[in-house]
Amino acid sequence: MRRNVVKLLMGLFVAALLGMTGCGGSSSSDHLPPVSGGTETWKVVASPAFLPSDVYHIEISGGITGFTNSIDITKNSSKISLHGVSLNSSSLSPVYGFYYSSDTTNADIDILRFPITVGETWTAQDWDGGSSTIKVISGSETVTNLKGITATSCAHVRETSAHNSKLSTSNVWNTVIDKWICPGYGPFKYVTTWNAGQVSTTYFESFTPAGQVDPTDYWPMAVGTQWVMKN
Repeated sequence: MRRNVVKLLMGLFVAALLGMTGCGGSSSSDHLPPVSGGTETWKVVASPAFLPSDVYHIEISGGITGFTNSIDITKNSSKISLHGVSLNSSSLSPVYGFYYSSDTTNADIDILRFPITVGETWTAQDWDGGSSTIKVISGSETVTNLKGITATSCAHVRETSAHNSKLSTSNVWNTVIDKWICPGYGPFKYVTTWNAGQVSTTYFESFTPAGQVDPTDYWPMAVGTQWVMKN
């Protein structure tokens, strides 16, 4: 999922998701085809002091790398966005933060904008030279995970990306990541279609909130909140 999120999340590598995802979908392996059966744990931890007050720090462990990585998510009344990623959240070394940015100001890559407007589209450029177009498909979908948990009023966004492989700048990967972000839960489901025709689906397997959750909150961020994401 780090590959998905890393773009979130690892739109997610989302593992650098996250996606390096993260950055993940979307992992530093976010540009590689997915491996099924992987499980990652995402946990909100205390943010480093140098981060802005509206940026939240999520550690991602497990997955195919077995390393602990992290993503930083900006969350405020106007947006939820990917602020940056780190390949080793335990060290916070001077190279911390391979920021997804369209310029040297470390501009965030927006995952979701408020108010949610069906049809709204925006673009972003990744730190590795790739580009993404994000479009809001729906703001009111119902999604059920593999455990039978159903979420309603979910935002469905589609991220279409073209970017260089981390292994070769001449090798361009194209991905389409459909993301469902659901009030009361946060990241709920990602479906990634790779240029080779491979499809990877990631759901949250379990969600453990820290304290009471606002059912209208599209990404609960209390320290201690945890998601287990399964591919």
